[in-house]
Order: sequence, then C-alpha cells, then structure tokens
Amino acid sequence: MSQLQLSITLIALVLSAHALVGQTVPQRPLGNERLPERMLPTQTLDKDRAAEALAVSPMEGPVDPETYVVGPSDLLHVGVWGPLTLSHTIPVTPEGSIIIPTVGEIQLAGKSLAEAKREVGARVRREYKIGDVTLTLVKPRSFIVTLRGAVLKEGQYIASAVDRVEKILREGSTLEPLRASANVLFDPTAGVDPFGDAPLRVPGVRPASTLDDNASLRNVRLIRRSGDTVHVDLLKFHVHRDDRLNPFLRDGDVIEVPTRNLSRNFVTVDGEVHSPGQYEFVEGDDLLTLLSMANGLKTAADSSRVLMYRMNEFGEMIQPTVVNLREVRAGRADNLMLNRRDRIVVQAQPHAPSPSRVFLTGEIKTTGQYPIGNSGKHLSKVIEEAGGFTNHAFLPGGMVLRLQSRLHDVVDRRLELLRMMRAYNVPPSDSAYFVQDFEVGRQPVVVDFVRLFVDRDTTADVLLHHGDIVYIPSQQQTILVQGQIANPGYINYVPGMPLSYYIQRAGGYSELAITGEVKVIKRGSLVWVDPSDTEIEAGDRIWVPKKPLREFEYYTRVLSNVATIVSAITTTIILIIQISR
Repeated sequence: MSQLQLSITLIALVLSAHALVGQTVPQRPLGNERLPERMLPTQTLDKDRAAEALAVSPMEGPVDPETYVVGPSDLLHVGVWGPLTLSHTIPVTPEGSIIIPTVGEIQLAGKSLAEAKREVGARVRREYKIGDVTLTLVKPRSFIVTLRGAVLKEGQYIASAVDRVEKILREGSTLEPLRASANVLFDPTAGVDPFGDAPLRVPGVRPASTLDDNASLRNVRLIRRSGDTVHVDLLKFHVHRDDRLNPFLRDGDVIEVPTRNLSRNFVTVDGEVHSPGQYEFVEGDDLLTLLSMANGLKTAADSSRVLMYRMNEFGEMIQPTVVNLREVRAGRADNLMLNRRDRIVVQAQPHAPSPSRVFLTGEIKTTGQYPIGNSGKHLSKVIEEAGGFTNHAFLPGGMVLRLQSRLHDVVDRRLELLRMMRAYNVPPSDSAYFVQDFEVGRQPVVVDFVRLFVDRDTTADVLLHHGDIVYIPSQQQTILVQGQIANPGYINYVPGMPLSYYIQRAGGYSELAITGEVKVIKRGSLVWVDPSDTEIEAGDRIWVPKKPLREFEYYTRVLSNVATIVSAITTTIILIIQISR
C-alpha cells in the first residue's frame, strides 16, 4: 500500500469515528426514561393517545407556519429521520416551552411555527448530527377569549388558534348566514312565481335582524394580550380575503363589537346590483369594494356608466361623477375613494334584452320554459315549438294565466287596493271577491283552444307575454259527483247519459239534499249551470247542495214575524173599513 493510500484510509477512519460519537443516543423508548418531576406533564404520548390527539376541529385550510403563533397546549411532533429514527409527540408546557429528551427545554411561546421549526432544528442538530429534523403541529391548542359590546351574549368563549374572530361572533349570536346584504327590498310573494330568480347565495355575513341590528361588523376591535389593537372588518374580508381583516385568534384576545350609526355613517348603492341598500361606511372604502359588498353587478348592468353622487359642504347633491368600471378594472382609470354619504347608482344597459319567457305545463309534448323575445310570441307558434299536444290533452279545459303588473310589488298592497276601489261603492260580497281576485295575482287570458287548434281559426290566436303560463289538462273519462249524495266520488263517463244516471250510480240523494238546485260545473269554463241547460261531458262535476239546518228559535222568530205582519195587515184593513163608513 502506498503512502497516499494509507493517508486516505486513516482520514476516513477518523471521520467515521467522529460521526459514530455524534450519533450515540439512548435507544430505549422515551416513556421508560426517568425524568425530573417538573418534566412529567410533558412526556411524549403513546400511540393510542397520539391518535386521539389527531382529532382536530374543522379547519378552513392548512395552517400557515409564518402566521401561526405557538403557545401552551399546542401538540407538536419532533422527529429525526436518518440512520437513527426518533419520533416524539410533545405538548407545549404552560410556560410555553417543549422538553425534548436528550436535547432539553426549548422556549417557543410567542414564536411563529416557522420560527419554532428553525429553533428546534438547530437545537436538535447539536445532538443528532446525521438525519433530517422535523417539527410538525399535530393539534392546535384551545384557549379562552372574551367577547363584549353590541352582542347578545357577552362573556368568555373557548376558541382555538385556527379560529377567526368571525366564529366567536357567531357563537355570541350576532351573525347569521348571508342570503342578501343589509336593507335589501324583499318581496314575500316572489316564492310563488315560477319565473323568479333563484335566491342568490354568496359567502359572507350580515347583521341578524332578529338578534342585534345595531352591531357594527366593519369596526370590530380585537385587543391582543400584548395591548395591540387590530381592526376587524368582516364585510371587507369576504371581498378581499385579507387575513388581517378577520385574523386568527390568540390566547387572551378580547373582541369588542361597537354599535353602528347608519343615520350618519353610511354609503348607498342602488340600481343593477344584486344587493342594493345602505352600507356602513369605513374610512378607506373605494368604489370596487362597495360594489363587491353589494354582491356584484347584475347581467343587465351598464358597467361603462356608473354614477357617483356626492354631497358638498352645504349638504347639497352635486353633479354626479361618471365612472367606467371597465377602465377601472383594466387599470386605465383610478378606483375612486368614497366619502361618507356617497351614493352609487348602477344603471341598466340601454335597451338591454329582457329574459322574456313563458312556461308550458300539462298535456304538452315538451313542457318547460320557452323564450318568446321582447316583442312576445303567438300561442300557436310556442305550442308548435313544444311539439304540440299529447294524445290525452283536453283542449276545452286549456288556459293561459298572466301575471298582473302590480304596484304592490314595491309598495304596500293596501295602497293599490284603495286606489282601485276609492271611486266605486262596491257591495260587500263583490268587495270580498275583488280583494281575493286581486291577491291571486294571475288572471286568465281568454283563449278558445278548440277553435284555434282544431278548427284552425287564426283569429283565436293570442300573443303571449313574459311570465305567461300555458296549462293543458288531461282528458278525464269520469264525472265527479259531490255534495249531498250517498256515495260521492268519481263515476265512469258514459256519453249521452243524463243527470239521473250519475246520481243513481252514486247511491242517490241524501236526506238533506236540495234536489231542485243541483248544478253541473263544466270542465273547461268552470261555469255552474243547470243540468237542463247542458249536456254532461267528460270531466264535468255534479254538485248537490245541502238543506240549511235551522234551530227551533229560528222558526219561532219566523212565526212571530209572520204574526206581526198579519196583525198589522188586519189592523190596517179594519181601519180602512171604519174610515170608509
């Protein structure tokens, strides 16, 4: 062996020995080590306890090591991965430190998780020269925060380091899930309209109208234990997703919810936005932020012409500023900063096409919604586009229902009723019917389907409007017998058979039936007619009324009235005879 080879071999042996010395560590499990008394609470967990500790409350996403602050009761995992593998799950002590066997105590309180990773890695590396060192957050800690101010339930709440301020506000019963932003005009009748837009559901929060309308969600103060104060703005957070506006909680935080004053501190947005209304103003608000808080522009909005009205020093509205949102979003124009009491109006596009459509249902081959354009479309054309009628269609019973243009969509319906009835002395019976008819909202359009589609008479065609409903019932080869009958119900229809046939099939009249006032309700027109004036057809109804039941006092009153009248007539006759004599 040459002298050079001998030198290389000696150097290699020295380096190997030095590495082995650096790796000399206890091989027995940590649970068998005898620790000082003050270290007992921080012993590593066994497999069962470690698995149980992994049950973390729901989180909105991965923890950011740069922002997560380590504190007492955090559960951490320290691992060394290499020729010698060690794995310990260790809680942070109440003093804010962790105790790693063979390494010692490391103070982590107040450090971010990223800083803790670097600190632990450097300390463990002193004892373990070879292998990768890892520090992992296994389970975030829980702690106490305080909620006070314009909330229903002030007090202390349990939170975790992955919870935001918003979560505690919900538990304090100040918030509810968002359906629409504050002060949105709501039509309680919209739910019955098959053409109403589906409820807009966007992420966010709003003051709970049934809980505390005075809570300000844009000026919440988060007071840290260190004395630092953080401004919390939940509405703007859901626009920009900036963690600084809805931060994660820390040990000892105090959340203060002030009251809001919309009579002075507000901005308004109207027009073609999804949630128009009045919004609490915060210094630094800009136009794009406000429109985002209003859930954005509608499809028909003219984004090239948005008006911003501003008050002068005398409280007078000055000439509006016209803003082209397209230019603002493209960065070619400035995003205007807002002032208190500004009003934003988003105009609709000129001659914007409306989503005009009708709804076909019943015995039509292809039911559903059909576009008719702004100028409308004739009934015959729409039925042709739908494939025509099925073999079970009953054309005499077909109908078109039209939604009335109602003022009470935007104002109290009583005002419209007063305006319609003020100039006419309506009898009580007619008044009740008129009010009921007014509340229904939809009225039938006069259409003769047989004349139009069977006789091919185009003069019977009608022009459909947006929102019309076309309904074609099914042929029913039955007659419905109702009222004072022995066995009311459906009877199979037999062409040409008279009323007596169906009464007999239904078991005959009951004891209280008024046989002389039986009515036939026609299937198509729903008109009540005398049986002698019509031929009973498939789908008709037969109604047998009931004799009114009278109490004994009724008959005594009638006899008393008759006796009084007879006495008066008799007296009058006698008086006339005496005068004539």
